[in-house]
Amino acid sequence: MTSERQCITWGHDALRLEIDIDPDGDIRLTHLGPPGETAGAERHRAALENCASGGMRSDYALLSRLQLQSTSDQQDLQLYAPVAASAPTAVPPEQGAVWAYPQPADSLDEVAFTMANALLGRIHLSGRVPELDPDARALVHEAVAVYKDAP
Repeated sequence: MTSERQCITWGHDALRLEIDIDPDGDIRLTHLGPPGETAGAERHRAALENCASGGMRSDYALLSRLQLQSTSDQQDLQLYAPVAASAPTAVPPEQGAVWAYPQPADSLDEVAFTMANALLGRIHLSGRVPELDPDARALVHEAVAVYKDAP
């Protein structure tokens, strides 16, 4: 059974290949994600993502076979900006998963900055979105709407 068929059979819309190799040599193989975990997944078609230790190990063999490549697992919006901006030099924007982690403590400018970074690739939304104040949540919804309307 193919990975895509397994995702559909099990009711998942994404399979995340997450084999993390830490600098200390620890290796972890992570999970199948539940439906909706990967924002870029399309209905009735499994999206396969290569996490590659938060984008540290991207290779073109995997890019030729998988729909998504995580660009980083960086959660600091200031540190993610240069990653998001430079990721398209290595990964096509339609394959580059750019994570957005808006947090309740973030100012409206920080939420907007976080979401603008994510628009540079394929939005992967995480964080504590339900806990955002209404204005911040509206910015997140606006960015996702812009992403969905993009060609």
